[in-house]
Amino acid sequence: MSALTKDLREQVIRLHVAIIACVERVRARTDAEALHDLRINLRKLRGLLKPVGDRASCMELLRSAAALGTLTGPLRDLEVLEAELWRLGDQQAASARAERVVQGYAGVACSQQTLELLQALEAWPADWLASELQGELKQLRAHLHKRLRKDQQRLRTLLHSEALDWHELRLLVKRVRYGAEAYPQLCGLSARQQATLKRAQSSLGTWHDHLQWLHRAETEPDLQACAGVWSASLQGCEQACTDVVVRLQAQMA
Repeated sequence: MSALTKDLREQVIRLHVAIIACVERVRARTDAEALHDLRINLRKLRGLLKPVGDRASCMELLRSAAALGTLTGPLRDLEVLEAELWRLGDQQAASARAERVVQGYAGVACSQQTLELLQALEAWPADWLASELQGELKQLRAHLHKRLRKDQQRLRTLLHSEALDWHELRLLVKRVRYGAEAYPQLCGLSARQQATLKRAQSSLGTWHDHLQWLHRAETEPDLQACAGVWSASLQGCEQACTDVVVRLQAQMA
């Protein structure tokens, strides 16, 4: 097994252990960060395997990780909203959502998506070894380098387009950032660029949260009391996004 394929295998195994721990934390409701940490590890797993491409050894694991990410997304949004409502002192609205969040934790831990992901993680190391023995991974380093640079070029193109879509940018920044973290020696991005990507992800995420809250306030009456605060904060979020986008445009020129 080459050094690269061995390192990738070891990273997936470490993520497998981390995901199991996160699922158990979610199941037992041990702490407020369990679901968030689960989603971060899912993103790391996908960031590691997406650049590998459409090799059979990775497709099922990627599909399972994406499915669990889709399942947990709305629950994480609700969890973030609940925390915001507690911060604003709206105990009634926060308590109502806290009950739904707790129910959601049990649903995630016992879900078919979680079961299928854990099964796919268990099977993956043997599939990965088989792929190498069959010669499917001979050009892996060159392939990874090409895929990472392709994503970075997509980001550069989007950053300098006349109609810059922040929703699209948020997703692409996340993809490039996690790809760079997975393959720091191959990505070609400096520590400064990666730090700006992290800041951009945070700023765009906060902006997106505020948009979601305001949208929900249109149909959820008990949120309307908070809409004024969120609307006032949105301008600051937009300015933070503008500032970091300008910095990213300069660094990714």
